[in-house]
Amino acid sequence: MQALFIQSKIIKFIADMNTYSDADKNLLFDRNIASFKIEDVYAFLETSQGDIPTLKVLGNHFGMAPAKLNALFNIKYGESIYSFILNLRLSKAYEAVTLSNLAMKTIAFKIGFSHVNHFIYAFRKNLALPLANYEK
Repeated sequence: MQALFIQSKIIKFIADMNTYSDADKNLLFDRNIASFKIEDVYAFLETSQGDIPTLKVLGNHFGMAPAKLNALFNIKYGESIYSFILNLRLSKAYEAVTLSNLAMKTIAFKIGFSHVNHFIYAFRKNLALPLANYEK
């Protein structure tokens, strides 16, 4: 009788593991906190002023592991948080380049690039626009 009981526990364990592994793909969407929405991260990033938050800071702010937060963001929006931030910064830079007379160096530092050459490279690569007309 005891051997039968142990076998049933083992079978139940194996069945639970199988169910768990099948549901593994959906675990990213399971949240115990009903108030969390990945859209809140998107809105937070869009409205952030000044310093760009790191994944660790975002994870602490939203109460989630940084890797999981990034994975959720990637599933929802098709790009990583880093890529989204870079594209957001570059689109703001494009507006500044086209709508103001600020020097490229000033724009680069305002959007968070440490060196103007890195900014120009990223700008050309991601927006596929020549900056020869804008360089100062």
